[in-house]
Amino acid sequence: MGANAIICDPHRALITGPTQLYGTEITSFDLRAGATMVIAALIARDESIIDGIQQIDRGYENIEERLQKIGADITRIKNNSKSFSIQRLSFLKRTAFTNLTN
Repeated sequence: MGANAIICDPHRALITGPTQLYGTEITSFDLRAGATMVIAALIARDESIIDGIQQIDRGYENIEERLQKIGADITRIKNNSKSFSIQRLSFLKRTAFTNLTN
C-alpha cells in the first residue's frame, strides 16, 4: 500500500509518515491486522481488495454495513464471501491527513 514500515520482529513495527497509501490486493491473517488493513484501505487512493476476512467477520459483525452508515464505499464481493472490496472513504481521508499535518 506504500507505507514506510519496517518490521522489527513479530511483535513490533516501525511506521514513519505521513505517507500516501495506495489501493492494492492484500490478505488478512488475523483480527487486529485485518481491522488495520480496513482502516488503511479506507484512506488509500484507488480500490483495495482484502482477502481472508473470516477473522474480521469473527471480531466485527457486519463491519461493511456499519462503515457504510458513516459513508464508506465498501462492499462484500458477491462471488467470494470471504473478501471485501473497499474504496476510499473521502471524509475520513481528509480528517486523517488534516490531523497529521497539525
